[in-house]
Amino acid sequence: MENKNNLQKGILTGMVSAIAFGTYGTFVNLLGEYGMTGDSLTVILSFVLTIYFGIVVYMKNKEAFKVEKKMLLFLAVLGFVGFDGQNYCIIQSYSKLPFGIVAAILFTVSFLVMIGSRIVFGNKITTTKISAGIVCTIGVFLVLDLFTVIQTGGFSFDPGSLSWVAGALITVGGSYVAMKYAMEKGIDGLVVFFYQNLFATLGWWVLMFSPVQMMGEITTAISAGGTLCLLGYVLITCMISFHLWATAIEMIDPSWVAIAYALDPAVEILLGFIIFSQTMNLIQCLGFVIIIAAVCYVSYLEGKEGQPTNTAANTTAN
Repeated sequence: MENKNNLQKGILTGMVSAIAFGTYGTFVNLLGEYGMTGDSLTVILSFVLTIYFGIVVYMKNKEAFKVEKKMLLFLAVLGFVGFDGQNYCIIQSYSKLPFGIVAAILFTVSFLVMIGSRIVFGNKITTTKISAGIVCTIGVFLVLDLFTVIQTGGFSFDPGSLSWVAGALITVGGSYVAMKYAMEKGIDGLVVFFYQNLFATLGWWVLMFSPVQMMGEITTAISAGGTLCLLGYVLITCMISFHLWATAIEMIDPSWVAIAYALDPAVEILLGFIIFSQTMNLIQCLGFVIIIAAVCYVSYLEGKEGQPTNTAANTTAN
């Protein structure tokens, strides 16, 4: 059972990871002005993470790279199908539906991860988890001003568009559970992320976007003056967010990490308001407050419930 300190530390780590990854949309917009596309930024992310986690693991314990063939195949599928699959589905979803709709639907992955964690690891689906998921979902809906988007969007939910969102949900939820499964099998969390991103990079290069194209866009962005933006994307969106994500998943039930990621769309909207002067109304501010309050409260509440009682501790000692 997760103790109070681990649970609270894990949720806090997941929150900071979500805040760091919330910069993704900002950097995509900024780097787009320097000639970089979503495809190039996707493969750059997995490429950077392969190098980063490779260096960290080598310095920490290079023997950790040795993974049995069966699990190596599992991580290859996780990279090709899980990581590349979710990125491709998300890109297709955003190209067919408004950002708010896709982001709101994707957040409901927290409930899918709860079910997966229950089936695979036997983790309890507690009232606190369900309540946190529901409250955070409401907060996400408010932050994204979803009701306004639906009323004024002028779009329709056709089966084709929804199938891409469904594919993203399944692959994202499956990745959470699969990564935790590999860690439970004794593979270091950083090694899991190394191999996942290695195979994701190779898959994206072979099927979608060649390394020549990637380097071409990087060169174009640098020559156009986008060096600082590119460094920010690499350091914050890639390295910091994914290192903390790996740490959080290894530390606690992945469903808690998924709930903490309610902060992702909230931070994206906030940065859009600050950097791009996008509008942000009182309803969105309320949603932001609800998300932060809900995640912080359940961290305290569930951690308190997860702490062993003195009686249990005494019994064990006896």
